[in-house]
Amino acid sequence: MSQAAVARSLGVVEDCITYWENYRSQPKISYYPRIVVFLRYSPWQFDTSTLKVRLKQYRYRHGLSYKKFGMIFGMDAAQIRKLEEGSVVPFRKTIAKLEQLSINRLI
Repeated sequence: MSQAAVARSLGVVEDCITYWENYRSQPKISYYPRIVVFLRYSPWQFDTSTLKVRLKQYRYRHGLSYKKFGMIFGMDAAQIRKLEEGSVVPFRKTIAKLEQLSINRLI
């Protein structure tokens, strides 16, 4: 498939594909769901045994930045990042919110 055809399929300009192929840039997370559909598999493998990894997998699957996920979750983007990094321990209230979003069940 040509770069132009791939770009059309993903809804980006052809230069994006060139840059991605040559490691000059990486796709924005908002393109991740389209990339998975295009490839017919996820190029990101996750060990979902921890909450922080399940959060990251959810964001990737839905193409959400820290900021957008934080808006959905009702938290600051920096707090979401810290949860993913594992540098903070979530409160029970936070875990309850995650369960409402089905993070723990991995929709």
